[in-house]
Amino acid sequence: MVPDVDRLVFDAVLAAGARRTVFTRSDLAAEVAARTPAEAKVDAGTVLDWVQRLTDRAVALEQTVTLLPDHDGPVRVADAR
Repeated sequence: MVPDVDRLVFDAVLAAGARRTVFTRSDLAAEVAARTPAEAKVDAGTVLDWVQRLTDRAVALEQTVTLLPDHDGPVRVADAR
């Protein structure tokens, strides 16, 4: 089954916003990763790349607003800084 990518990205933004009004990129990446199909037959590197690309799409949505520059706050692996 192929996921509806636009729906996945939008649902991840909604979920991150439901948990915290202000969320980090890594919070959003965690929501994207949680929606990764478990039956995907790909290696971990591919999944990581997919999560990062979809997180980029989520950050670019008009429903998300950047409050601080990318380098502000804690640095996490999922932040790709």
